[in-house]
Amino acid sequence: MIAVKVQKDEDGNAARVRVEGHAFFARYGQDIVCAAASALTQTTIMAMQKFLSVDPLVEKKEGCLALVVPEHLRQDKKQKAQLLLETMVLGLKEIAASYPGYIEVQEEYMP
Repeated sequence: MIAVKVQKDEDGNAARVRVEGHAFFARYGQDIVCAAASALTQTTIMAMQKFLSVDPLVEKKEGCLALVVPEHLRQDKKQKAQLLLETMVLGLKEIAASYPGYIEVQEEYMP
């Protein structure tokens, strides 16, 4: 199963996102759940870099992608980054609703 963990700051903004695991919906190379989750997360990171000139701290390894939003962004960039991240989370939640048991999205507030 793919586990998505979204950690929000005290203002309710997504500060950290970790996507870990494999869906095992289908064979490697044919797994539409993994492909959809990968496409959403990778596109969000590329959009932050290209359109906002924001480089989130990204960790990528087999079966895991983690990103941390830089803390000290101008307010306009922070709002746009949040829009991108919330859109990504919305898409991941929709995949989870369509393919229960293959992907799970959890949101929590950071201490």
